[in-house]
Order: sequence, then C-alpha cells, then structure tokens
Amino acid sequence: MAAVQAQSPLDRSEPLKKTRRTLVHAASRVERESYLVVRGVFVERYHEASAELLRGGRDVVFPCWSFPPGLPFVRSGPIFQAFWDGCIEKLPAAEIRLGGG
Repeated sequence: MAAVQAQSPLDRSEPLKKTRRTLVHAASRVERESYLVVRGVFVERYHEASAELLRGGRDVVFPCWSFPPGLPFVRSGPIFQAFWDGCIEKLPAAEIRLGGG
C-alpha cells in the first residue's frame, strides 16, 4: 500500500512496445506453419469464389465455414411484383396506411 501511495499521480507509464499481433498460437513451429499453409489455401479459394460470384456465377461453391460476400441490390422482377400486388389487393383498406397516419 505504501508503494502505491508513494507514486505521483502525475507520472505516466512507459509507452508499450508496438509489435504485430500474433496470427496464431501453436504448440510447435510445425503446427504454426501448417496452419498458415491451410489458411493461405482457404483465403485463395475464398477470393476465387468471390470473384466468380461477382462476375455473375450463381453456382459458386465457397470453402466450408465461410460466408459469401453481399451482392449489389437488384430490383425485384415481374414475378415478385405480381406477388406483391396480389398481397396488397387482399389487405383490408384499413391496414394500408400511407404517410404514417
């Protein structure tokens, strides 16, 4: 307690040494290197699949445990519009409120 009270409240701690964050912790160097190889293959396959998807391919297979990137917004086609128009017609007039009121 005395050591804490002896410290000046105006003193600052020494700045921490900036180092790169460790990508993976492993029990041995061999395990670490094998992880980096597997990760590299995963990233490569993901980027290839993403590029194919953005080029318009819809039957692209992504690596396991990954999510495809979001696609740009596409307006709905005539099938959805016909469905939507049919839904609107079935609603009672009291449920359709335009302008928030």
